[in-house]
Amino acid sequence: MSVYLLTFSVIFFCFVLSNVFRFARDVRIVFGSIAFLYFLIFVGLRHEVGTDWESYLIYYESLGDFSFDEIFSLNPGYQLLQFISKYFGLGIYGVNTLCAAIFLYGFHRAIKTFELNIPISYMVAFPYIIMIVVSGYSRQGVALGLIFAFIECVYTKKLLLSFLFFILAVSFHETAIIGSILYNYIVRGNKKLFLSIIIILFLLIYFVYMLFEARFEHFMNAYIEKRMSSTGAYIRIFLNILAGLFLFLYSKKWKVKFDDYSFWIFFWYVSLFFLIFAITTNATTVADRLILYFYPLQIIVFSRIIQLPSEKSLKFAIFLFVILMYFAVMMIWLLFSVHKDFWLPYGNLLFEVLR
Repeated sequence: MSVYLLTFSVIFFCFVLSNVFRFARDVRIVFGSIAFLYFLIFVGLRHEVGTDWESYLIYYESLGDFSFDEIFSLNPGYQLLQFISKYFGLGIYGVNTLCAAIFLYGFHRAIKTFELNIPISYMVAFPYIIMIVVSGYSRQGVALGLIFAFIECVYTKKLLLSFLFFILAVSFHETAIIGSILYNYIVRGNKKLFLSIIIILFLLIYFVYMLFEARFEHFMNAYIEKRMSSTGAYIRIFLNILAGLFLFLYSKKWKVKFDDYSFWIFFWYVSLFFLIFAITTNATTVADRLILYFYPLQIIVFSRIIQLPSEKSLKFAIFLFVILMYFAVMMIWLLFSVHKDFWLPYGNLLFEVLR
């Protein structure tokens, strides 16, 4: 547990420094590069961390047993990374490092475009997104990183590039297909573009379904028909709703300072839908898997909200609230989660080499 606590503490310390000294742009770039490298090692070289560690290891070692058709029905994006790692003899650590690099690329791309504070973005992302999802569920972690890049492209209306990131995200995890609803932002008020995107998305979704038909059937059977539940789903949905609530309460000041209120408020509406869906169907695992792709709302809101109050005391109160909330999220998971033993103690290939 000490590694997780130390990591969170260092992020917190860097955030305090960045606010006290108001570092120049070059210093912020250096910090961003160091953070990228640290989490590349933290995630990529992890050793025996996560519930799916053994599954991914077996998956990697049995790679040669799959036929060409099986490879393309089992998340081709992840399979490609496995082939690359196996070709260069990098083992499962090579696969995980490539996965970490892709996630961090998308994450940093969003941070740069939306001009976010790097330390607080990591503080919000670390307790669940990085520590649990990216470090434990590699395929969905990569898909989330690509969705970060996809969101940036949708917001800046880079249509072709957004399609590329969307297809890549789905190639790692089929649940990323939920991201397609964000095209709502681009097509509003443009009937010709709306029709074009609808046709393209229909063809893409049909192609994806045919490619991953077995995966979708498994998803429907395991998560929806059997109503598989996740104990922490409501907490994670609540965090998104809370972020949206802050966005709504500070809507006037947000609109004055930023020009993307309508873009992010849509994430809140989606979060409310998933809450209602989870309550009425009890299929909490479905809601938990899908709302993951709307977690960027938390990072955007809690990275910016501290800038909005005019009173210093209120700024400090919100800052303290955000810090304590995400520290609590991390500690509750590490102390009480059903799967905590798969993350404790944290192991890394470097630790094994230095022994």
